[in-house]
Amino acid sequence: MFNTLTGLALPENIVTARLMTRRYVDALLRHGEREICIAGLWHITGFDQRSHAVTKQSSSETTYTFRRKMAVLVNSVTSFSNAPLVGIFYLGVIILLSALLYTACLIIKWLFLAKPLSDWSSVIASLWLLGGMMVSCIGVVGIYLAKIFSETNGRPGALCAVFSAWTGGKLLRRRN
Repeated sequence: MFNTLTGLALPENIVTARLMTRRYVDALLRHGEREICIAGLWHITGFDQRSHAVTKQSSSETTYTFRRKMAVLVNSVTSFSNAPLVGIFYLGVIILLSALLYTACLIIKWLFLAKPLSDWSSVIASLWLLGGMMVSCIGVVGIYLAKIFSETNGRPGALCAVFSAWTGGKLLRRRN
């Protein structure tokens, strides 16, 4: 579900035990986040990462409750994606367009078919119209907040290899 909502292609069953180079650790430390999803940070930091099969020694069930699993999922998705906020915006637009279509049907019915409208139909149309506008506006505010969040998150814009100098027409890479 995380991969679908964020667009990151994380491998399944990630083990938190890692062998890391000093450069990789330094790159991870450049992320200035407080609430972290470590698997996502490993992925976006980059570097060559290879998986190794590990046999689980314990066969006990997880101690995470369903509520705790959902909390981790929400924290992870909100750390790496604004897709739920964009979804809220589009939901508001769909509600708004549906209300406009319903209002147009009511007006056509009233003008051309000369059928009197019931009292509740105009109230329902106006409620859905205003509700759709409010939800889409909240979605726009949420998208702006997501942009502010990503700017203040402290993640480095790009992690580049460090090069020391041009020497004899060749670019030499400094090793740590």
